[in-house]
Amino acid sequence: MFVSFFNNQFQNNSKLSFQGKDGSVKYLENSVVKSFHPEREQEFKTERDFLTLLTNAKFPNSPKFIKAEGNSITMEKIFGQNLLDFLPAATKEQILWVKEQILKTANNLAKLGVFHNDLNRANIIVVNDTKNAPCKVVFLDFADARKVKSIDTAQLADDMMYKKHLTPILDCFLSKAK
Repeated sequence: MFVSFFNNQFQNNSKLSFQGKDGSVKYLENSVVKSFHPEREQEFKTERDFLTLLTNAKFPNSPKFIKAEGNSITMEKIFGQNLLDFLPAATKEQILWVKEQILKTANNLAKLGVFHNDLNRANIIVVNDTKNAPCKVVFLDFADARKVKSIDTAQLADDMMYKKHLTPILDCFLSKAK
């Protein structure tokens, strides 16, 4: 939806907001309030339910759910760059690491029975300040997510457009990286 793009654009500003056709996003110091228009009630419920599930499961690669009120969700603010902005300056090693982490994260989601269903460069945030790894990826925007019983890695890679969409983009930046 609209959160990931504006999360990246406004991450260094503590009190900005955005109003769009899908709803609004308000950035506070350490949290984001995402409000949905009434006609987007299903997306609101889906995102709320999946963020709650992932927070309760202590899933490290999604924002933490804080609360829901009316048609708004308050979640942890993620400090990093979306993949769109990260790739142009990334080294080959960073791109290879991120490429591997995207598939691992999607696979770990599937083990929890969650299929993101809208994985794109704007919905993947790269966080550089990690203790034991070069960086970590965080998936945003679970409004289109769905529950799965089981999914194999090959199907997962195809379904999330990893092979069709993200892999060619990552490979293109990889060929140009230092």
